Amino acid sequence: MPPLRGPLSSSIPYLKPQFLFGNMIQTGIFNSDQAIFQIWSQLKSKYGDLYYYWLLLPSGLVSIKEESKYKRHAKILLPMFRKAKIVPYRDIIVQCTNKIIQKWHKNKGEPARLEANLVEQCQQLLLNVIICIAFDPHISEEQLQQLSGTVNEFAQHTYAVPLYFGFLPDIITKLYLKLNWKYQQVLKTLHEYENEPIDKGADGIEKTNLLSLMLSSLDETEQHGLSKEEIMDEILLLIFAGYETTSTALSWFIYYMSKYPQVQMKIKQELKQYDDTSNLDQLVYVDCVIKEVLRYAPIIDSTARVCEQNDSSFDGIEVRKGDTIIIPLQNLHRDPRYWKLNPNEFLPERFLTDDKDHQPMAMIPFGAGHRQCAGQDLARYELKVIVVQLMKSVTFIDGGEQMNSGGYSQQLVVTPRHLAVYIQFDQ
Repeated sequence: MPPLRGPLSSSIPYLKPQFLFGNMIQTGIFNSDQAIFQIWSQLKSKYGDLYYYWLLLPSGLVSIKEESKYKRHAKILLPMFRKAKIVPYRDIIVQCTNKIIQKWHKNKGEPARLEANLVEQCQQLLLNVIICIAFDPHISEEQLQQLSGTVNEFAQHTYAVPLYFGFLPDIITKLYLKLNWKYQQVLKTLHEYENEPIDKGADGIEKTNLLSLMLSSLDETEQHGLSKEEIMDEILLLIFAGYETTSTALSWFIYYMSKYPQVQMKIKQELKQYDDTSNLDQLVYVDCVIKEVLRYAPIIDSTARVCEQNDSSFDGIEVRKGDTIIIPLQNLHRDPRYWKLNPNEFLPERFLTDDKDHQPMAMIPFGAGHRQCAGQDLARYELKVIVVQLMKSVTFIDGGEQMNSGGYSQQLVVTPRHLAVYIQFDQ
């Protein structure tokens, strides 16, 4: 990000930034118990739709800034996430989901058992799914536990970077990671696991996972394909981007189902209507519920884009090349100007009626434009398969105001702070 300078335009309101920390301490992003999306909402109430904000962030561990490099990666990776490519992963997702259902069944009580660590269970479920999809669908239970433990440890160190070092220059972030021997040890373990199939080459492994598909594009010259290092980076990105956001959406789904039993009942009615739930396209109401979870829940606080050229088309406001435009997603997803039904209500039916043809850019949970999330189809598919499997077997019942009050826990994503529901088996 360019150094601090004067405001874009005298017509844009802003809070005078502090040296080095920008507006982060003043607004509580760095030192508050509030979730970031709540801070964005407060700033909107004070300054309106458009305001200037100084937020100093590193370029990211796995982001790609160079357009030519991004296009090369996108050309190779995007086809791997098209529907025809991800549908074969259904059995993997079902198997992993059935394991957690079986675990609940073993622990069930009368009339139902209160589960209080569901955020962690959802994270583990999606981590298992993405490991099987990325590495090996036939991975042993022992290997799966070892690898998921390593990934969890790696995630803990990785999350510390934006949470505690995000306001410092890139060089400080890189130095922290370089000197953090635990991080380096875990990274080495992950790379060793990746290296084995990579060293065998594309012809030496079964083409049933994303790593094997990426190996088909292995090109150490980086002219047309991906280098070994790039493949390893993409797999790590897939793991973290592929399980954290989807597991968070699943956590919020469970929470909302416990609070809106009528919605849960409608899902079950739709599932009974279709004996063969393998055809997910016919489950329209399930789609509506998932859309509403992604709209209503504050999973990701914002998305950002860097302006590539000077532009003054925004009502005459000058946006300069290099400026970062931050879009607070909750402010957008709940803006009454873009929704006919009350956007502050959880109402899946909106996508069947008044808001069926809503303004497309009023809801962008996976970003928008040519750099929107490459794996969004996989994420939606995972979520739908899991939701269907869960709703075929169990009912989530509110665990009470003290244990199941929701709230927000801010990390890289925003999970429910208090989530505890009774799990009742339908059969």
